[in-house]
Amino acid sequence: MAKFFTSAWIVFTLLLVSVGVNQLAVNAQTERKAYIVYMGAKLKEEHSVEQPAQHLQLLFQKSVLVLGLVFLSSTLISFVTLEAIVSSGSLSSAKLVLEVHQFILFFVAPVESLIYTYKKSFNGFAAWLTEQESKKLLGAQGVISVFPSRTLKTHTTRSWDFLGLPSTVKRIPEVESNVIIRLIDTGIWPESESFNDNGIGIPPKKWKGICQNITCNKIAVYKVCWKKICLEHDILAAFDDAIADGIDILSVSIGREDIDLADYSESAIAVGAFHAMQHGIFTSASAGNRGFLAVTVQSGAPWILTVAASTTDRKFITNITLGNNKTLTGPAINVFPTSEKFYPLVQDEYCEPDEMDQNLTKGNIVLCNPINLGNDGSGPLVYGAYGTIMIATVGEWDVPYPYPLPASAVTNSDGEYIASYISSTRNATAIIHDSEVVYDPSAPSLASITNRGPSILTPAVLKPDISAPGVDILAAWSPKGLVSRSGHDQRSVMYNIVSGTSQACPHAAGAAAYVKTFHPTWSPAAIKSALMTTASPMKTIDEGESEFGYGVGQIDPVKAVNPGLLYDALEVDYAEMLCDLNYTADKIRIITGENITCSASKGGEALLNYPSMAVYYEPDSFRLRKYVVIILDWKKQMLEPSSILYP
Repeated sequence: MAKFFTSAWIVFTLLLVSVGVNQLAVNAQTERKAYIVYMGAKLKEEHSVEQPAQHLQLLFQKSVLVLGLVFLSSTLISFVTLEAIVSSGSLSSAKLVLEVHQFILFFVAPVESLIYTYKKSFNGFAAWLTEQESKKLLGAQGVISVFPSRTLKTHTTRSWDFLGLPSTVKRIPEVESNVIIRLIDTGIWPESESFNDNGIGIPPKKWKGICQNITCNKIAVYKVCWKKICLEHDILAAFDDAIADGIDILSVSIGREDIDLADYSESAIAVGAFHAMQHGIFTSASAGNRGFLAVTVQSGAPWILTVAASTTDRKFITNITLGNNKTLTGPAINVFPTSEKFYPLVQDEYCEPDEMDQNLTKGNIVLCNPINLGNDGSGPLVYGAYGTIMIATVGEWDVPYPYPLPASAVTNSDGEYIASYISSTRNATAIIHDSEVVYDPSAPSLASITNRGPSILTPAVLKPDISAPGVDILAAWSPKGLVSRSGHDQRSVMYNIVSGTSQACPHAAGAAAYVKTFHPTWSPAAIKSALMTTASPMKTIDEGESEFGYGVGQIDPVKAVNPGLLYDALEVDYAEMLCDLNYTADKIRIITGENITCSASKGGEALLNYPSMAVYYEPDSFRLRKYVVIILDWKKQMLEPSSILYP
C-alpha cells in the first residue's frame, strides 16, 4: 500500500511540471474508448489487498506517465480522462478500493474517472484509454489481454419488437407522459432497476394518488394478493383507489379459481371494471391459466378486454441426452451449471415430496410422471436428486418453467421412450444440458395454458377477446419471491422468466395506453374495438374452435392507432344487455351503481355493439345490427343488417 501511494505521489509531482501539454491533452480526450483489461483468474484472498494498487500503478505508469496530466492554473485537468474500475479480488479489499477511487477522483476532478471494478469472478478492470495506451498496457506484467468494450444489443424480452412496436415507433411523448397505468396484482419490487425514474419527470397533474417510495416512475401498483391469496374486498378497494387516483388504464392479472358464478354481480373484477369504465378507464384482465378446458375463461365481462397468452418467436429449450446417445428436447429453463457428465437415470411414478425413496433418487436424475400442480421439482430436490425430467401434461408442454434443480420437460411420447430405456438398460444414464434460446417459426401461437371460452355468463360475446405475448417473458422479480414453483427453492433473483396470461395482460394494457396517446378522448370500448379489429389471425396447437382460445387474434398496437372504424359502446348499452339477460334491478344496481328500468328484451348479449360476433343460437339464420364510427370522416353510421347462417 505504501508503495502504491509513493508511486501516486510521484505521478502527482510530475503533473506539476507537465504544463506544456495542454493541447495534446485535448486531442487525446477525443480519442479515448472503453477497454477491458483482463488479468486472469481472481486472486487469492491473501493477495487481494495488493490488487487495487497493482491496477492503479499500471494505469498511472502506462497511461498517465506516457501521455501526462496537467495542472492548468490552480485546477487539476485530466489529460487522459482516466476512467477505470479496479479489481479488488475479494470483498475484504472493498474499503481499500473505495479509498483508492476517491483518491483518483480527487486528482482528476472534474473528470469522472471510474467505470467498473471486476473483483468477484476474475481479475481485471475497465478504463477509458487511447489505442496507444491499450497497446502499452498489453505489454505490462500480469496483463493477459486488452480489448475494446464493444456495443452489444440486449437479449431481453423482445415481445414488443415481436408485436411490431420497437422503441423507434412513432410516438407522442408529451401525451404519453400523461397516461397512467395501474396494475392490480401481487405488487412489484419498487427498488428494481426496471422501475427507476431516470428521465421520467413529474407525475401528470391529474394524478391524485401518492408515491410511497423514492421513485416516481408513473406506474401505479396496488398489491391485493398475499401468498397467492387475493381477497375480493381488497380488489374492489384497488379499483376504488384507481378511480379516485385518476388513472387511465387498468391491468388486472388475477382471477377466480372457480367459474361457477351465477352472474357478473358476484365478480369483484367485473363490478370494479364497470365502475372504472364509467369513469373512462380501460381495463385489461387475464383469461386464466387452466388450459385446454372449454368454458373456463375468467374475467369475461363485455366491458373488459380479456387477454389470452401467446408465444413469441423466441423459446427456451433444454436438451437431454440419454446413455444410448438419443437426444430429446423439451421446454425448460435450466440455469444451473452443468458438467456434461452422465448421471444415473431412475424413474419415480409421481415424485411427490412425501412419497419418494431417497436411496433411489439421491445423486441421480429422476424421471417424474406427470407434471401436475404439486409436481414442481420439490420431491427430487428434497431427496437429493441431481436433476429431474418431467413428463408434461398436454396443457403445459409448450411452456418452459424454471425448476429448483437441473431439469427439462418432455412430451408424453418422449417420456414413454425414456421409461422404456430405463427399464431395458442395466445402468441407464442421462445428461441434462444447458438451456438454449431458439427461433420459433410457429409464433405467434396460442399458449396451451390459456383458459378457453366461451364465457359461461355471456356465451354470445367472444371470449377471450385477444391474445398478447405471455410465454417466456423476462420480468422484474422480487428477491423475496420464489424463483420457481417450488417452495423449497432458496434462490433469490432480480429478474425471472415467467409465462401465463398474467404476463399477456400487461402487454395488452400497454398497447391500450399506446392507442390512447393518439386518441385521448376515445372511450374504453372504442380503444378495445381498435385493438380487436386490427388483430392478426393466429395458430393454435389444437384443432377445432380456436377462436375460443385466442379470440380475434394477436394484438397489433401500431395498426390499432388507425383502425378505420370503431364499434363503440357506452354504459347504457351494457345496462341494456344486462336487462336482456334477465338481471334483476338489484343485481344491475350492484354492477352499475344506478337504478335501471329495463325495457322489453332486444335479443340478449348477441346484440351488444361488440367488435366481434359469436352467435350460439340455432335458428336457420340470425340477424345482427352493429353501429360503427368511421374514423376518416368521424360520421357515425349503421351497418346494414346481415344474416349469419347457423352451420
